[in-house]
Amino acid sequence: MRFLFMALAVFITLLCLTVYYQIIKPLYKGTILFPIFRSTERKESELTKTEEDIDSLELDKKIIKNRKKEKTLKQEVKKGLKEC
Repeated sequence: MRFLFMALAVFITLLCLTVYYQIIKPLYKGTILFPIFRSTERKESELTKTEEDIDSLELDKKIIKNRKKEKTLKQEVKKGLKEC
C-alpha cells in the first residue's frame, strides 16, 4: 500500500511538472507573470543593440580611414601638379 502511495505521488509530481513545462510556461512566456523572461528579453535586446553599435563604430572607422587616404592622395596629386 505504501509503495502504491509513493508511486502515485511520483506520478502526480511528474504530471504537474510536465503540464507546467509543456503548457503553462510557453503560454505565459513574455508576459508580466514571468519576470525572468522579461529580463532575458531585455538582455537580448541590449545585446543586439550593442552589436549594432559595434558594427556602426567599425563602419565609422572605415570611413575615417578612407577619408585619410583620400586626403593623402589629394595632397600627392597637388604636389605632382605643382612639380610639373
